[in-house]
Amino acid sequence: DIDKEQPVDTNSSPVKHLTKLAAETGAPPPPLTPKEMLDLLRRNSPLNLPAQPITYLIDDILPEHMLTVLDGKGGGGKSTLMMCWCKTILKDHDVLYLDKDNNLSVAQYGLGRFYTTMPPNFYYWGDWLKDDAGTERPVVSIENPFVVQMLAEMHNPVVVIDTLNRFSACDENDNREMGEFVSQCKRLSNRYGASVIILHHENKSGGVRGASAISDNSDNVLSLVSQKDEGGNITSVVVSVLKSKVKLKTQTYNMSDTGLTQTIVSTDERLYDIILQHSPAGISQNNLEKLASGFATRNKVRTFVGEYLVAKKLKRGKKDLLSVCDEEEVPMKKDLKEKK
Repeated sequence: DIDKEQPVDTNSSPVKHLTKLAAETGAPPPPLTPKEMLDLLRRNSPLNLPAQPITYLIDDILPEHMLTVLDGKGGGGKSTLMMCWCKTILKDHDVLYLDKDNNLSVAQYGLGRFYTTMPPNFYYWGDWLKDDAGTERPVVSIENPFVVQMLAEMHNPVVVIDTLNRFSACDENDNREMGEFVSQCKRLSNRYGASVIILHHENKSGGVRGASAISDNSDNVLSLVSQKDEGGNITSVVVSVLKSKVKLKTQTYNMSDTGLTQTIVSTDERLYDIILQHSPAGISQNNLEKLASGFATRNKVRTFVGEYLVAKKLKRGKKDLLSVCDEEEVPMKKDLKEKK
């Protein structure tokens, strides 16, 4: 029956046909003898294969061809940040955005902040979708083979899953079940070369909600923390790194009428701002190191403190607490930027 649907290419060997058929159907490939397998591994060791450099969808924060989890509070700006990132990603990638979290009006509002018309390589799929005959076409599960078939038709595919709890039909706290779900998502990157981003909610302590298998089976885990004004509107977001297989850096974005725009802030400025927020009472160096752990090493904090004390931009008070100098001694903001 399979051969009727997938005709054998008479110009190819039976083994080649079986290998091709196995790849298409998910069936195991033809068996090799132990000696053949060892020979295959020897000839195709990672160091014998063409070099594959680490590349990024978004420089320094979102690697390509990996599985990345972006977690944050509900309503904290995860989908908005993803729309911001997609504007850059779409320049050289096709994006399949699978949305089970938002209704049509919310999706239109979010997209409308960044696009007047939909880019032709941006495939946004929500549960409201209907075909030309009016038949409902809700989002399929990530395990559905149809997803892989769609990726085969895309250029440099990127898959966004919004959100994890809407797509995983299992107990979020069950390590075995969540491990299997995340592994299915990771299969899209490891086996088919797609870049996969899963949007997820954080727990009460600010970590990844649910089973530890979510983080354990992901390549990278990012945490989004947003700042809001008195009206509850997002003014900025900071994306920090909880886990990564490659070197990543914390990123800061400010909210404008057209969405999020990135602002490059030096590490010195961020450390100085923390101390400024605790002045005039002051902050201990140990607490400063803890607050800055997401973007600065302990040695960097110590170097910063030493340099700024010598420059009389900081001072030590009672109990050795750090605070900024009096207003007339504090350098202007532009002076700090020049130092950067």
